[in-house]
Amino acid sequence: MNKLWRSPAGLLRFERSGRYCELRRTGTRIIVRRGPIEPRALDPETTEVRTSAWVSEAVRQLAGLIDKLRADGWTQVEWTASTHGLVVEPSPVEAALIEAPSRDLWAVHGDWLAARGDVRAELIALTLAIDECQPTDVERLQVGYAEQLARVQSQWFGELAEQSDLLRWRWSHGYLRELEFGGVQLDLDRHAPSDLLPMLVELLGHPCARLLARLALGSLERRGRREITRVLGPLIDARLPALRRLELGPGRIGNLASLAGLPELRALRVRGELVGLPGSTAARLEHLELELATLDIGLVEGLLAGAWPNLRRLWIVSERNDPWASLPLAKLGAMFEQLIVGGRVCELGIQGSTGLHALLERDDLARLAELRVHRARDVDAEVLLGQHAKLRGVAKIVIENPQLQRTQARLRDRFAGRLEVVRGR
Repeated sequence: MNKLWRSPAGLLRFERSGRYCELRRTGTRIIVRRGPIEPRALDPETTEVRTSAWVSEAVRQLAGLIDKLRADGWTQVEWTASTHGLVVEPSPVEAALIEAPSRDLWAVHGDWLAARGDVRAELIALTLAIDECQPTDVERLQVGYAEQLARVQSQWFGELAEQSDLLRWRWSHGYLRELEFGGVQLDLDRHAPSDLLPMLVELLGHPCARLLARLALGSLERRGRREITRVLGPLIDARLPALRRLELGPGRIGNLASLAGLPELRALRVRGELVGLPGSTAARLEHLELELATLDIGLVEGLLAGAWPNLRRLWIVSERNDPWASLPLAKLGAMFEQLIVGGRVCELGIQGSTGLHALLERDDLARLAELRVHRARDVDAEVLLGQHAKLRGVAKIVIENPQLQRTQARLRDRFAGRLEVVRGR
């Protein structure tokens, strides 16, 4: 039986005599791309094979195409990203671009790349031109940048660049700055491997990822049984000095102790089943956003035991409506006292009337610039309305994804311009 599902993103790649052939099936459609291996063609020859309305027939037809390629001497290979047209080593000003980017630094960096024939120099030049051009030229230059970026993305990453159901990314100045990877349910039609971790390692090791600032990782294997934190070792090895925000989940998270190997990390978002808080990394975190199935005394004690000298934002959300209901108010009060009055937390996100009651026992909440109430119900709104005097010094009150039936108008009347309602985060 043919092993059809080897390459990432459902992409099967074969090579022979300096050329490649890639096959991908989506439903009843089979896409075939051909071109030279190096340099990878910017516009490869692409054809589409239409099959019957039956997926099973498309699977059989794909198997037939694979058998023919093998009979003709083609060899199946694993997917790798190309670095054609790229300088692998960092420029002398790359570190400065991370800490204090400026037009002049980008210009120097672009000149350094251009002198070495790096194709990112043109993308940097286009970006700088967009920032300085006349309004009438903005659209033309933006289109030119987008077209050039799409061409080199295809050259570097092949059809992976078009897999929007597998990854979402944002680029700037020819560099990958934000990446969302995984987090979708893998299936045999669309995704070849049982584990996407090798593919992620390939992406993070690419020269264009060195300025990655935000990384969001969901489940990376088909069954979703393995802990997401197994990626932390390869992530540390990738040496991403610009990485400031890491988002993990939804899924089984695991232990976060390895985050100590990411000393520049400043923001952490966790969604799923967590085992322990970040430990020594906590001293550097400025934002901690937790979306957990349940909240227990271990979480409270972990927050109390940790050192959070730089923590400014703390959001704690659960699947339950009143997740703190089974915990002692004294413990919750001590946590809020330590983090707000004794610490630097100025943006607090909580959920449920129990947590609100514990918070509003504090007399000095003026340190809070923002109080965010997640999935607020009418009972939570009544707590806010009943204790509105203690919230007088809070600059902004955010109601996120509310489930209000009868109190929204009263909240608006009471808190007026300080109230903000947001949905869909």
